[in-house]
This record gives sequence, C-alpha cells and structure tokens, in this order.
Amino acid sequence: MTWGQNDGFGPRRASCPQGWPHAVRDAVMARKQNIFTGIDIGTETVKTVIAAVADDGSIDMLGFAEVPSEKVVKGEAQSGRIVTEQTAMALDMACQNAGFDELPGTVAFVLSGGYVIPRIVRRTTAIPENQPITGEIVEKLMHDSYDDVPDDPEGDEVVLSMFTNRCFELEGKPFVFNPNGQYSPYLAVETRCLFAETYTGQLVGSIVKDATQNHNYETIYAPIAIASAVIRPQSNSEIHGMVIELGAGMTSIAMPTTYGYLVCEQLALGCDHIANDLDIGLDLQNIATARSIVR
Repeated sequence: MTWGQNDGFGPRRASCPQGWPHAVRDAVMARKQNIFTGIDIGTETVKTVIAAVADDGSIDMLGFAEVPSEKVVKGEAQSGRIVTEQTAMALDMACQNAGFDELPGTVAFVLSGGYVIPRIVRRTTAIPENQPITGEIVEKLMHDSYDDVPDDPEGDEVVLSMFTNRCFELEGKPFVFNPNGQYSPYLAVETRCLFAETYTGQLVGSIVKDATQNHNYETIYAPIAIASAVIRPQSNSEIHGMVIELGAGMTSIAMPTTYGYLVCEQLALGCDHIANDLDIGLDLQNIATARSIVR
C-alpha cells in the first residue's frame, strides 16, 4: 500500500434534489473517473463512502452513510451476523445517495481494531566495501523483504496485509529516507505486517464479503487511510507531520514521510475509555452523560 495525494479532498455537495444522484453518476461515468467505495467498521459507527477520483487527484464525494455499530468492541466484531447487517445497511444507503443500483468501483476496507496484530519483519543486506548504495540495491532489498513475511505465521494466525517502509537504517544512522550514494557495511529495511487470529481474520473477511455480496476488496490499515485523507505531501519536507485520530475504541497514530511511515500504529484506547473514567471519577452513574462531556 502506498500513501498517495488526496488534493481536493472533501464533500462538495450538501443536498440531493430529486434525480440529482443519477445525474451526478452519469456525469462521473462520462468523465471516466475512477469510482471507489470505502468501508470503515468502527466501535461506535459503521461508515461507508462512495467517491470519484479524477486524474488530477481531485475527489468528488458521491454518497455517504453512517449507521450505529452494534456488537463491535474495540473494532472487533462480536457477532458476524449483526455487523454484516449493519455494514450492508450502510452500503445500501451510500449507494442510494450516490444514485447507484449496486456497489460501484473498487471497494476498500479499512483495517482497524484490537484484533489487528502488527509486527515488523527486518531484512538486512551487506554492502561491499567502498561501494556506494545504489537504487538497484535498494529496490532489490525492498522486493526481497516480502519473502521474509511468513506465509504460515506461528500459532493460529493469518496475514491480513503488509507494506514496506521506505525508511532505512545504515551503520550509525537509524532513519535514512534516501540511502542512495551513501556508504555503509549494511543496509536494512523493515516490512510492517498485520496479522490476526485465524478465526477473527476469517470472520472479518466473511463480513465484508457478505455485506458487499462477494465484491472483491482491498484492505488499508486505518492509520494510513486517515493520514492520507488529512495530510497533503509537501515537496520541501521529508516528514509531513503526525496524525492522531481518537475513535470510540481505538486511537490511530501515523507519521507519514516522503518515503514511508516513521510511525504507523493503533492503540486500544478511545473515547469510550475516557467516558468510562469520567463516569467513575465524577460519580455520574450515567455513561451517556460522560460521553456527552467527552464530545
């Protein structure tokens, strides 16, 4: 997965007059824009969005829906049937708002929750003495690093996704964005892998498959999706900032750079935890009041 530009991101239309969604759909199809459908199953709500992306990177928000997320704890489904029903409902609403009779375009599912187990696989290659690091060496190392990701992880786990950071390590230099032309006895790169227990991974996969009626889908780790939406790359800076998104059950943290992610992780801490502490600390005896205070 790569971090790409989202110039022009943002809703552009607030109302839907009679016949409007179909007119927008027809105009989008005439311009041959790429259509994407996004799904985010959160602890508090299930969110779906349908958008059209033009060649210049601008985005038209065609349809959006948000429904209560039932039987989800820290992003993990406690009932496959109920979560599937809620997700299908949100997708149907988004399609209706966008004027589509069925799910359009490429479907992207946001991986988020306590069930995601991140790990880092590290690969190192030796550099001959007095030879500078070249682009060919870098590309080969990155390509070979995927071979280190186990097809059959230890224990009862499955691989959900993986992505390579373009942040390298040289002798005495832990974070190097562009190692080309530098000298070092070795060059190291890290591949971030996302795992889940086999049962949980299969459950999540079946939820998305059933809710989308067996539509093929891509997966995107939540910190990457969030950072890509809110940070616009700057050509004069290698580090583009840090994004922290506090959800109901999970907090996403990402630090995107020109060459990858220096930080990309989730913590099982969210607004519900804060509300619970407020409820106890202030002796409110009403979690709804505590959630209102947090908001």
